[in-house]
Amino acid sequence: MFNSVRQDAPPAWWSGLSSGETLFSDPRWLDLFARSRGEPAPWWFSAGPNSAGSAAGSGRPAVGLRGTVVEAGARKSMNPYRWLFERTPYHDREPFEAATAPAPDAWFPALLCSYPGLDAYPVGAGDDQELVQTLLAGLTRWASEHGVRSVVVGFVQPELAAFGAAATAAGYRALPVATRANLPISGRPAEEVFAAWSTQERNNLRRLRRRLHDRGVRIVELERPLRYLDALVELRCAHSGQHGKVADPAEERAWLEPLLTTLADRVTVFGAFTEPAGSGGRAGPAGEGGSAGSAGPVGYGGSPLRGFALFVDDGRWWNAFAVARRDPEQDRDVYFELMFNTPVEAAAARGIAEISFGYGTGEAKRRRGCRFATVPAWYSSTDPSVADWLAAHHTRDLD
Repeated sequence: MFNSVRQDAPPAWWSGLSSGETLFSDPRWLDLFARSRGEPAPWWFSAGPNSAGSAAGSGRPAVGLRGTVVEAGARKSMNPYRWLFERTPYHDREPFEAATAPAPDAWFPALLCSYPGLDAYPVGAGDDQELVQTLLAGLTRWASEHGVRSVVVGFVQPELAAFGAAATAAGYRALPVATRANLPISGRPAEEVFAAWSTQERNNLRRLRRRLHDRGVRIVELERPLRYLDALVELRCAHSGQHGKVADPAEERAWLEPLLTTLADRVTVFGAFTEPAGSGGRAGPAGEGGSAGSAGPVGYGGSPLRGFALFVDDGRWWNAFAVARRDPEQDRDVYFELMFNTPVEAAAARGIAEISFGYGTGEAKRRRGCRFATVPAWYSSTDPSVADWLAAHHTRDLD
């Protein structure tokens, strides 16, 4: 009923089970980010109602998960220990006290089941509690047999009630690792969304757009964002430097280029340009157009991109996936227009139900009407000291 295989490419059955799920388990997405992040070959786990692990008559498993074995030195987005014991941008809570917990070597190596984009769910029959419990119990046995000390599935969205019930029954413990910030659009026009903001925030919106207009800043949807790849990479590197990180153009290009090529139908990119004087720039969404003054690979009238925001449609929400600005002071207004105002108008016009502004509460998200939800990761451990710590610290409201 439980099977595992280690290989780079997804098994033949994965595409069938993941076809009805969100983008984060799509083989194209997994391959793109596994390569750009230099992940080791993943493990693919499955369960089904018969001994071969295949649904009767279907020739394939009924439910599956993908996982990677990570060590204590893994980057933050792939490190379930750091999620608990370090400050992260994923939430505002105080981290757990590492001094009172087992040392990192008691937690690793760890099997991490988390898709790039920080989301996790079983593909296939994820609403079948019994099958999911079989799958998760199989992961625990597999970890014990392979010298893996921890199994972690995260981030699991709180709406997945069947998963939570199955994980609890399989002996996993839920701990809060993120706070999700989503803005419901739900068929409302942009004017109605903005009207729900506070008076101060509406006034801020008007003033911000007036300042952008006076500077000649034009916000457009990049109809062919691949044309701007060099500029997008440059801005991402500037973003890294602004946050004290070492810029790596090759790493940025390694995920941006295939994303814009392979998954172009899922990606929307907004860009900010400063138009030449007298060209009548304005803030707000617009197409690139085709006139003599339209944007080329550099920008309008030779002006470089001042910033961009990249949104990914995962089939459930519009996700704010990447945003960058050229100068943190000069382009402060550009950032807020690209991140919030223009996407709200575009999402409302397209009938998008909800925008996800990722993890972390942030005052800017709160003031713009985002709804917050605690997102857990589910932990299991073969190490007795870690298992005891998890039992003492798990969040029962999430179980």
